[in-house]
Amino acid sequence: MYTNDEHSLFARFGKVRCSVPIIVKSHMSRRSREPLLFSRYRRRAMLNPFYPRHAHRRPWKKIGTISALAVALFLGFVFGSPIFVVHAIQVQGTHALAVSDIEGTIRSALSRRSYIFLIRTQTVDAAITKAFPVESVTVRRRYPATLIVTVQERIPFAVWQVKDVSWLIDRRGVVLRASTPDEVSNSAYLHFEDEGDRKTPAMGDTLVSAESLATIAGIKSDIEHAAGVAITSLIIPTPETGSIKLKTTEGWFVYFSFSLSNPTGNTRTAQQIEKLIAVLRDSIKDRSKLEYVDVRFEDRVYFK
Repeated sequence: MYTNDEHSLFARFGKVRCSVPIIVKSHMSRRSREPLLFSRYRRRAMLNPFYPRHAHRRPWKKIGTISALAVALFLGFVFGSPIFVVHAIQVQGTHALAVSDIEGTIRSALSRRSYIFLIRTQTVDAAITKAFPVESVTVRRRYPATLIVTVQERIPFAVWQVKDVSWLIDRRGVVLRASTPDEVSNSAYLHFEDEGDRKTPAMGDTLVSAESLATIAGIKSDIEHAAGVAITSLIIPTPETGSIKLKTTEGWFVYFSFSLSNPTGNTRTAQQIEKLIAVLRDSIKDRSKLEYVDVRFEDRVYFK
């Protein structure tokens, strides 16, 4: 004997509402009917034959293709044309240095075909600093193909003589280059004579600290203005002595207690200048035969 069972496949499969009469034998149990029922309909797709079936559209494939083509065209334009290759270098801020020399150094540091957006400014900075006595370097890009380099030169401040060779140094005590005879005789520069066993310095070496240079320049200025004595050079014995000799235009010397290795410990400079002024004013009337004045000691002054 047979019975009619009506099932809604929409609730079961979520596709199409379809009522299908299923005829099964009444004497079969529920457990025996389920495998026959569901195994039959799981193996086929229950789709509405009257509803048109469309293929899945994938617009991202077209978008990806167009994007890849655009990127390829852009890269081909950038790297294939000479528009972004550096062809002009502008050097600013020079005084004593030659612009052509700096430009040559920059081009040597760059590759033959350098694109402006691939240039590392640190490379240009390092090349200029190594080759020239500059204090700072600023590198800027001006698109499409111009490199602007601004340098700040180190200004000569003093002449430092080691044995028979003289060097120009700046306010930081950094060696700039070998000095010329005109620069050695130039009274605008401080003149140091190093009597120590120092090796010949190279460009970029630091011979003396900026603090020591500033203090020595102040001592020279104070003595010249207060005592009316012109100082021609400063003689540096070995650093261990802790003293310097100031040579005057009259030919005699001033022995001064000063430590180049410990500039912060020079606290008696003002007292020594006062003692020098006092002894020149009160005790030494004729300086034509004077050989030296020693103000290094706290309680007395020696002169000859």
